[in-house]
Amino acid sequence: MPAGWETSIWPKDNKLDRRVALKVLPPDLAHDEDRLSRFQREAKAVAALNHPSIVTVHSVEESDSIHFITMEYVEGSTLRALLESGALQKADAHRYGLRIAEGPYIADTVDHEPF
Repeated sequence: MPAGWETSIWPKDNKLDRRVALKVLPPDLAHDEDRLSRFQREAKAVAALNHPSIVTVHSVEESDSIHFITMEYVEGSTLRALLESGALQKADAHRYGLRIAEGPYIADTVDHEPF
């Protein structure tokens, strides 16, 4: 999902007793039909993928005019936090780089509508 489009929060899904990640489209962007349509198409495209380097999309929802995507919550540090904590060892940088590159590669090999 494009950075800056949404807010991420990590609530607990009480029905399934698990944490989830939510991507929330800001209300001011939800009134823009093009932005809303793109948000929904991208969620659909990601939901069609199944790979360890890509989160699982559970649903696309709307409640009280707030649009959000419910996704798998992944425990761990962000790449930003790892980089801010100091230099990575060469082996770690290589491993992270490979994992990061897998997601777009897999997404590009799946036949889906363009965003």
